Amino acid sequence: MKINMPVTQQEETFSDSANILSTLLIVWTMQPWRELAAEAQVAIGDPVARYICTGRHDGIGWVQLVMKMLRSQRDGLVGRHVLRVATDFNALAAQFWQSSGA
Repeated sequence: MKINMPVTQQEETFSDSANILSTLLIVWTMQPWRELAAEAQVAIGDPVARYICTGRHDGIGWVQLVMKMLRSQRDGLVGRHVLRVATDFNALAAQFWQSSGA
């Protein structure tokens, strides 16, 4: 059983004010995320790549794409560094074995 209680003008005004305040708070707190997404979009600028790599059509997709690209670049740098170190190590080991007469 539902009871319809009359809503006073004061309660209605308070409810409207709370709604406006919460909306403004959400808009204010989301602004840095929108700026980050805009920066990511400028950095990449390829909506097809965004959708293919992330499956998203929004700002979060732009940020995810930038993160994936940065991880890929990092992994490439680390891989090249490890390869160079291994090559240098093999060269030193070969020199050692040659100088030891083995």
